[in-house]
Amino acid sequence: MPRVTSGVLVVTVVAVMGLALIGGGIVAAQTAVGPDPVALEQTVSKAVAFLKAQGQSEDGSFSGVAGPGVTALVTTSLLRNGLSPEDPTVVKSLRYLEGFVRPDGGVYQEGTLYRNYETCLAILCFTEANRNGRYDELLDHAEKFVKGLQWNEDESHDQSSASFGGAGYGKHRRPDMSNTNFLIEALRATGNGPEDRPCATR
Repeated sequence: MPRVTSGVLVVTVVAVMGLALIGGGIVAAQTAVGPDPVALEQTVSKAVAFLKAQGQSEDGSFSGVAGPGVTALVTTSLLRNGLSPEDPTVVKSLRYLEGFVRPDGGVYQEGTLYRNYETCLAILCFTEANRNGRYDELLDHAEKFVKGLQWNEDESHDQSSASFGGAGYGKHRRPDMSNTNFLIEALRATGNGPEDRPCATR
């Protein structure tokens, strides 16, 4: 089976997800703004077909050398663009990701500095794939794990600190906007909203 580079794969995934979001907005607004709906559907279909045919390794991963994050992102995009959790490609990816579930609730590669990033992307993926409560327990543990990574008083930061409420990569020893956004999306996916204190409001 042919393989593609991580860069090409990620660009394709971003295109799929971006086009899907644009397409949803077009349908909702029922306006002429944006790409042609037929061309949009064709482009997304080609991108999904590309990922299914050329991107996946035998172990179910997409760019597995980069850890579980890319696979979670690809699988989420496939699920959001018409594939079901029972699709063979998705089944293999989910099985691969399940292999990264840790006793502390996180979903990340051993020794990684990107526990928040990898776990948050896994939360988005398993939320999309959750049917009949299959991943309820996993998601509950993962949610608690990423909440524990959020910067608060435990890191000697109170609400006056710019770091309070954020999340980041381990190597930087500080929160950043990218990781904090992943955290927010993961919390939203697991049902948290602005009224859910204290994590969501931080």
